[in-house]
Amino acid sequence: MSRFQRRRRRILIATGLSTVVLLAVVSIWAGQAGLLTLDSAGTMGASSRLGVGTVDAGWRGAVLAGEREGTLDLAFAMDFEVFNPVTEDRPARFELFFSRDREFSREEDCRLSDASIVIPGAGRTTVSLQETAHLVDCLDAGPWHAAAYDVSSDSWIEVPEPFNVRSGEARLAVAGVPAEVGFGQSINLDLQVWRASGSFGTEGLWDHPVDVWLRNGDTLCLAEVAPLTMPRDAVSRAAGMAVAEQVPMSIDPRKAQSVESLGSYPDPFAETSPHRIRRDEVSLGGRCRVTEGEWQVVAGPSERSLRTVETVYVHAVPLQIDDSPMVITVTEGEAGYAERRVRNPGNRDIRWSSRASDGFGGDWMVGMDNQRIRGGRTADVRFTVSARGLEPGRYNGEYVFAANDYYQTQVSIPVELVVLPSRNRADDVPGSEFTVSNYPNPFSGRTTIQLEIGREGAFRLAVFDVQGREVRLLLDEWLPQGRREVTFDAESLPAGTYLYRLSGEGVATTGTMSLIR
Repeated sequence: MSRFQRRRRRILIATGLSTVVLLAVVSIWAGQAGLLTLDSAGTMGASSRLGVGTVDAGWRGAVLAGEREGTLDLAFAMDFEVFNPVTEDRPARFELFFSRDREFSREEDCRLSDASIVIPGAGRTTVSLQETAHLVDCLDAGPWHAAAYDVSSDSWIEVPEPFNVRSGEARLAVAGVPAEVGFGQSINLDLQVWRASGSFGTEGLWDHPVDVWLRNGDTLCLAEVAPLTMPRDAVSRAAGMAVAEQVPMSIDPRKAQSVESLGSYPDPFAETSPHRIRRDEVSLGGRCRVTEGEWQVVAGPSERSLRTVETVYVHAVPLQIDDSPMVITVTEGEAGYAERRVRNPGNRDIRWSSRASDGFGGDWMVGMDNQRIRGGRTADVRFTVSARGLEPGRYNGEYVFAANDYYQTQVSIPVELVVLPSRNRADDVPGSEFTVSNYPNPFSGRTTIQLEIGREGAFRLAVFDVQGREVRLLLDEWLPQGRREVTFDAESLPAGTYLYRLSGEGVATTGTMSLIR
């Protein structure tokens, strides 16, 4: 017979009521008020119906929840009257079961006790089924549905309302917290659970509250953690807290809630923190703002001798930059650059620099120092080259991009410089010469730029940063042939590498200088 068929044959008894409904079939009274009659096959019979009276069920000695909640040291009892409508005595056997899902089955559910009786002819008898909870190994914390099984009629006498075995006590702590996790990743840790134990063994836990708190500076967050359910251990132990058990747990900081106010409670990280902070008394805001840095982790409810505070470093994922080869084409004597886009995924500003790779670069590769990418921003990084003093042709080198993020990222990027000949090269004009230089170099504050003008004409002298932006126009005028000196005052500019470019009359020449502080 299937579980569905057995379920159809249940007798639903409404505790304290004088009427009982057997599925959808009309009840037939057997001359005694409050008795439902069943025949030996568990169906309505015309001559030999067994009647069932009012059911009384509950925890004996319980004072909470109307005897519907008890502990392992209490006994559960189910009493009900049965009536034999025929004159012959009738033997009967009843078994008491608890079921989690109310789908009662003798093979799958928890059996508490049984009783065999003889019902006198035309008489009534009270059936009493009772057992102390801790003597039933399959009985554990949480809600249960109770029913008595009538073996002779293959019928269930069910109590509609559930009963509860009270959850045991526990103290919690965290362990096995990783030293670091990536930004947006879950924190996998071990939850240490100390449970109350005694002569009845270790009590089970049912939906036991778990609080996991995260703190970074002034930011306090409460993690989203499912209540803890653990099976009972029936092995007898000395009274107290049992040895800690490890329960693996995963916490997603992005799903934690920001704590706006703890009300009257102290900081959960303080030694004076109570065993349990009630969530309904804490003011919670939106999602926790998880930032890069060290986060403290603590679990509760706990107590001073057991609690632990662990630390995990939350860091952003590495910077990503395209490391495919770059090709930069410039005219001889000029400067150029190529750009690569870089995103800083963390919330902290990152400093970066670029330089020619050791043994695989040249003076034509202009390095950059102490550049910044703001947290959460994307920036275009420029790699600058200068063809000053280079003959037309191809030059190969390699840039090293280095950042001071958590990973100390370093990326090597091959670069090819293509130098094209100038249309009006200065050495094509007889007797002409155009050169630029500066001293001192490196310099701090001021430097003097020396110009050698091969022929008179309109010339422009400007200073550029390595991003290619013009930062100062030093002159834009007619210059006679000969030597000229120009003072460059860089007091208001940040330290770094700068280019200065003299152009005009179809020629251009560039110099490089370093400003230090």
